[in-house]
Amino acid sequence: MKRVILILLLFFIGCVGSAETQTKEIPSNARLLELEIEGMTCPSCAATIQAYLTNTHGILRAEISQKNNSGTIIYDPSIISEEEILNLEIFSGPYKARVLKNSEYI
Repeated sequence: MKRVILILLLFFIGCVGSAETQTKEIPSNARLLELEIEGMTCPSCAATIQAYLTNTHGILRAEISQKNNSGTIIYDPSIISEEEILNLEIFSGPYKARVLKNSEYI
């Protein structure tokens, strides 16, 4: 029940708000993760996911596109892993993520 409430809360926050510009410093070991994201039906869905990800410890930047059903994430692998990102609460409800590419961030 808590999971459903959290997802709904994140959805409504995303529907009325927008993601802020991200300014976290990028470490030399950063990774670039490209995702296919299913379940987004409007730009607010993308904003909700982006806001959730940018507020997740270890994720440095996130750009989510509802139009392309995709996301690009820059993360610090010493803090969070690819598997942990895919298992985040936001991807356990209506949004599903699949890795397209994981590479070094240059």
